[in-house]
Amino acid sequence: MSIGHNPSDALRNLWNEREVVKRVLKCSIGTGETISVWNQPWLKESICLQPVTEVQVMWDALTVGHLFKPNTKEWNENFIRYVFNAETASQILQTPLLRFVHMDTTTWKHEKNGLYSMCSAYREIINNNDYMLQHSIPGRWNTIGTLNFHLR
Repeated sequence: MSIGHNPSDALRNLWNEREVVKRVLKCSIGTGETISVWNQPWLKESICLQPVTEVQVMWDALTVGHLFKPNTKEWNENFIRYVFNAETASQILQTPLLRFVHMDTTTWKHEKNGLYSMCSAYREIINNNDYMLQHSIPGRWNTIGTLNFHLR
């Protein structure tokens, strides 16, 4: 995939940070029909999911909804334990399925309300940038914005 011949600076920067963006998104499970088991961040811990069984019927098209018991919003434990290793199966089975969430949605992982904010995006970039972490100056820099200055 490419970003074209003459992308804008904003698009180029977003393209360069696409792995950061992927890392900070999560899926809220509704029906599970639009969430790929293999390619989308739907588990709490980001892990690379791989089937442990040799049966590979429609693996590419497997969605989170296929992991439910038929006509319910409950995990199909037998199927999950058949397809995944014990650690992954356990993580899936511990993932809550909320009855009030009816549609699959993608949300921002670093805000309780799931909405993007510049502050949490900046914090994510700073906290996951080795160069920034090595050259940071310790202190309570977040309090600067709350200080009251008297202008003369």
